[in-house]
Amino acid sequence: MFTKTRFLIIRLSSIGDVLHSTPVAQALKIAFPDCHITWLVGQVPSSLLTSNPYIDELYIWPRERWETHMRRGQFKSAWKLWQKLQTDLESKHFDVVLDIHGLFLSGMIAAASKAPRRIGMDHTRELNWLFMNEIAPSSPQEVHVIQRYLSVLKPLGIHSKEYAMTLQLPEEAITFATDFLRDHGISKQDTIIAFNPGTTWPSKNWPTEYYAAVINSFKNNEPILLCGGPGEQKLGESIIQQLNRPIINAINQTSLLQLAALISQCSVLVTGDTGPLHMGIGLGIPTVSLFGPTDPQKFGPLTGKHIILEESMNCRPCHKKSCPLTHLNCMHSLSPERVIRAIQTVVHFQRLCNNKSKSYEVNGMNTPTAKITHLFHSGYAVETANHFLIFDYYQPVPGKNLSITEGIITSDYLKDKKNILVFVSHNHADHFDPAVIEWAKDNPEITYILSSDVEINTSQLNCHIVSAYEEVTAGQVRIKTFGSTDQGISFFVQLDGLSIFHAGDLNWWDWTGESLADRKAAEVNFKAEIAKIAEKITTIDIAFFPVDRRMEESYSKGADYFADQFKPKLLVPMHFGKDFDATTAFADKAKSLSIHTVEIHHKGQEIFFS
Repeated sequence: MFTKTRFLIIRLSSIGDVLHSTPVAQALKIAFPDCHITWLVGQVPSSLLTSNPYIDELYIWPRERWETHMRRGQFKSAWKLWQKLQTDLESKHFDVVLDIHGLFLSGMIAAASKAPRRIGMDHTRELNWLFMNEIAPSSPQEVHVIQRYLSVLKPLGIHSKEYAMTLQLPEEAITFATDFLRDHGISKQDTIIAFNPGTTWPSKNWPTEYYAAVINSFKNNEPILLCGGPGEQKLGESIIQQLNRPIINAINQTSLLQLAALISQCSVLVTGDTGPLHMGIGLGIPTVSLFGPTDPQKFGPLTGKHIILEESMNCRPCHKKSCPLTHLNCMHSLSPERVIRAIQTVVHFQRLCNNKSKSYEVNGMNTPTAKITHLFHSGYAVETANHFLIFDYYQPVPGKNLSITEGIITSDYLKDKKNILVFVSHNHADHFDPAVIEWAKDNPEITYILSSDVEINTSQLNCHIVSAYEEVTAGQVRIKTFGSTDQGISFFVQLDGLSIFHAGDLNWWDWTGESLADRKAAEVNFKAEIAKIAEKITTIDIAFFPVDRRMEESYSKGADYFADQFKPKLLVPMHFGKDFDATTAFADKAKSLSIHTVEIHHKGQEIFFS
């Protein structure tokens, strides 16, 4: 239907929003490979799209110059720029316009194109809807701006959940970065930590003395890169004045693409909610992001290996450029120590995954950390400093890509792991995949912790068969089992300085269709089991607990109660199948309950815990 269709995408600015919009071009090109995509963009962020493989033509309009003419009353000059734009767009005979900017100006541009189909987003500002003849429906679950921008494709029959941003660098930018770092004595093998101290809003800036404290915590032989544009120059100078160690100062020494290329060579980027953060995410570089007045659920990393730091406060997120209360507590309350630990976590796992070392220390600090990977449903992998745990693995339809990025674990993948423990909470098909037993053929050192109701031949396995209320030691790992309110058991695991709880099918199963007596019994049984657990354990770092919207309004009753009783440092939702939106709904609810949780958006998603 859209084979030869000519599309115009309108997103004029800014750096972050342009990158957040790139999944739209990707999804459109994948759905209709033979279509033609033109992207209309302003001059400042345009270079970020020049190498985008999903865009056929880039139309760079000097919006900034047009707005300057308008502000200065130079209407003749502004009119010339507008006339040229209108003539150019009409000559290209676009079939469909996708306005993912949502302003009055972008609406005018859409109308000026004379395209017969003009699709806009729901709930836009400045009367943008007046210029559209179709409005894409939105969903309350589409919180993140990437999800919102992708919604514009719904009228075309495209419902994409591919959220990765596209940022490809030209060879000359990569060469610049390589030469720049080499000239400063940095090699590709070095662990480079980059800091971008400035943002476009004063309210989003972290104090310079905090940046200096973090940088000073690293040894002199740990390369530190200070980066940013001309707007960060004064901030950079303030930081440098407070340092007692050398750094590489690249502030105001690069173009936008050169800055991106430098970031691409780093091990981690530390910054606030600003353009370079999203450049790092688009390049696949792990980031530590500092959020205050803006909401990371809306603007933060949606994919990849990232740590978000924020404080829970009644006044945030306010989305104000200047603090309405003048105290800036949302940013100032983020301590340097938290940022140090977050950097430590990211670098630790990079080295762990590269088999370079078992731990990473900053001034003697060595905080227990874990990399969590969502597999599917209730299945998670947890990698700590010395162990690799797999809980309730289940893959109903493995698909073509047999990779951990799709939540698939294979025997080959496990060959590089050490001290592997596989946990099965019960014999239900959605918690026990027979594939886990096959892994032992190529990896005989695997230790299995199986619920007693799992009926298999264990003669060739290194295996512990357990029931509720037992204790098992497997090497340096201590395991306590507890009961379930359905089938099997739940697990409490202590290792490498961490305590981990996996609920299995332990939950407050409050089904709305059952009788009041049955629902009351479910409550009593659940709370009784929680009381037994509370007698034995007091501290939980990571908890995996069911969030199942088949129970409608009661979908998170069990998780809410569990979190209130034990206050885990991180509660990871599970037992939601393909209903990833359940985790978004729970995360939104969790804010008011002071529950620290995480949204799960896809199989293979990685979460870093520190």
